[in-house]
Amino acid sequence: MKPAQRNNTCYRRHQRGMSIMELMVSVVIGLFVVSAVLVNYLGSGVTGRQQGSLAQLSEDAQLAFNLLARDIQMAGYSDPTGTATVGTATVATFGRLYSGNAVFGCERVFNDAAANAGSATCATTGSTATHALEVNYQATSRNSILSSSNVPTDCLGNELTISGSYYVASNRYYITATTATSRPELHCVSPGRSAQPLIENVESMVFWYGEADSVDPRRAVRYVKAGSVVDWGRVVSVRICLLMRSAAPVLSSDDYLSYTDCEGTTQTSADKRLYRAFYSTVTLRNKAGY
Repeated sequence: MKPAQRNNTCYRRHQRGMSIMELMVSVVIGLFVVSAVLVNYLGSGVTGRQQGSLAQLSEDAQLAFNLLARDIQMAGYSDPTGTATVGTATVATFGRLYSGNAVFGCERVFNDAAANAGSATCATTGSTATHALEVNYQATSRNSILSSSNVPTDCLGNELTISGSYYVASNRYYITATTATSRPELHCVSPGRSAQPLIENVESMVFWYGEADSVDPRRAVRYVKAGSVVDWGRVVSVRICLLMRSAAPVLSSDDYLSYTDCEGTTQTSADKRLYRAFYSTVTLRNKAGY
């Protein structure tokens, strides 16, 4: 019986479980591992949302620049017509069908963006944080999208009305908040039409106009805001700043909430959204041809 008892004792010793101390150490180590994984997961989620928002507002800014740049590059276009006679010689000095201003701007919003008569007018009161721009040119089949009736269209695809013997596009761009969503959006409208949003989450838009002088009418010698433009006929380029924001709040109180606006002023994101200012300069190509 004694040998059997010794074998049972050895068996019981091999089956002994963990002590309380070993169990506690294992639990603590497990908690550390789980906490590290959880912190890393949460951090990755926050970083991912911020990076996704930054990519989205960068993409929206590029789309807005593409829309604005296309129109501004066409500003002032006109089919050439006629020649002038100097003395007894006829020289190829071309005239224009359209001879109005290529661009016009406001340091505030338009007084009535959809006004049908004449050029747009600027509001005299209100915020100067966001500007407005009117782009004018002769619209033809070569520089405009045609409707199903083969008529040139405006920035929203509406058919233009003929003025005399040709069509004139007057596209007006400005920022306003949509009533239903309260999102600031880049809008476009042409005279006598209804405005429509183009790009959302554009917080503000600022323009500086490159103005030439009489010495070299094709080269900008200074960039000024609309209120300081001496002669709109001498504007040969436009510098644009778009202040974009993320669609949703993605920052926390622990994040860096400061950003620089279009004027170079440091601001604080009170709504926990990402804000970024983007810049671009566009040349009025048709101002170099006359």
